[in-house]
Amino acid sequence: RGAYCYCTGIILLVMSEDSNIKCQPQDDSKIQAFLSWLTINGAIIDNIKWPHELSTGRGAIAVSDINTNEYMLQIPMHLMMSPIHAFEDPDIGEDLKTLHKTVLKGDTLLTIYFMNELRKGVDSFYYPYINILPNPNPISEWSEDELIELQIDSIKMAALNRNI
Repeated sequence: RGAYCYCTGIILLVMSEDSNIKCQPQDDSKIQAFLSWLTINGAIIDNIKWPHELSTGRGAIAVSDINTNEYMLQIPMHLMMSPIHAFEDPDIGEDLKTLHKTVLKGDTLLTIYFMNELRKGVDSFYYPYINILPNPNPISEWSEDELIELQIDSIKMAALNRNI
């Protein structure tokens, strides 16, 4: 079976073509604003067409053959949410540096940074990216078909047995 590369913002996920997980349709103006933000800020996405609607949802397709060692896309470091950028944030950077030494590690640090950017709304540098992210869908609301996609049986069973 073929596999397709799915993009939710900058995060790429590879899923089989018969996956049941669907993406929510998006406003074209939001997508165009995101693509414009990427290219204005130095991203190179010439080798792919994104978004491309497939039967399994929104994905990316190659517009021509991509050779071995050729980049599918290039995203500059300054577009990535990273600890370095979190520490440079004028609002919370110093606090994050201090807490990182004792409490905040890995995903927790980036989650706080992301939440701060989310709080900024349209004033966030990352707004075009944040604006195209799908709304959270708790696992307790997933369909049985979606739960089948999970690889960890204990999580799948916990979700199936949850009474909310």
